[in-house]
Amino acid sequence: FPAMALVVSGGHTELILVSEIGKYKIVARTIDDALGEALDKAARMLGLGYPGGAELEKAARSGNSQAYSLPLPMLGRENQNEFSYSGLKTALFRLVASEGQAFLSQKQVCDLAACFQDRAFSHLVRVTIKTLSKYNSPLRPPLKLRGGSEEVISDLLVGGGVAANSELRKRLSGLSERVYFPAKGLYGDNAAMIGIAAGFKAQRGEFVKNVDSVDRLPRWKIDDKIV
Repeated sequence: FPAMALVVSGGHTELILVSEIGKYKIVARTIDDALGEALDKAARMLGLGYPGGAELEKAARSGNSQAYSLPLPMLGRENQNEFSYSGLKTALFRLVASEGQAFLSQKQVCDLAACFQDRAFSHLVRVTIKTLSKYNSPLRPPLKLRGGSEEVISDLLVGGGVAANSELRKRLSGLSERVYFPAKGLYGDNAAMIGIAAGFKAQRGEFVKNVDSVDRLPRWKIDDKIV
């Protein structure tokens, strides 16, 4: 530590600065759809099955990511600490409507899936790089990004269900040798995530003194403010 955590799931798309276990600050987040939500909605527009993200990934493998012109979200504004997928989703909806979903060939579906996934992931990587570039310091071994830039953040930790996507893993892994993913099968395991966090706290001797005082907050956020 410090490290940067990238959470990509159906409900979250966030970059979180992890100073130490238990000390977190959100430094970038989506202003509309989460990445996983956007992928699911795109799959639905293309008539693909469920789970949408996995079906979209499968279709995209056979598609041409340059076959259609879809916008790259927030092009030129990647330094605003924001992810956004609503515009890309709307662009796909209009394109599918103009083609007529019922008349799309299998090739068209695969091409559209590949185009949408390409723009969505390109946007994610661009914002991630821009956010990392804001942390310059000689205190830690830097995360070396392609292109020669060096950042204070030594490790990029990636989690969430969308991190299971092989194309996204490939793109993020290309940033550095110090990008880490969960073991296969643990991307969406909330119990494992909670257990690991509890394990670190136990190591530090942080225990609840009064169990009756503990409440459940299912939608508890790390931080309501972007720093």
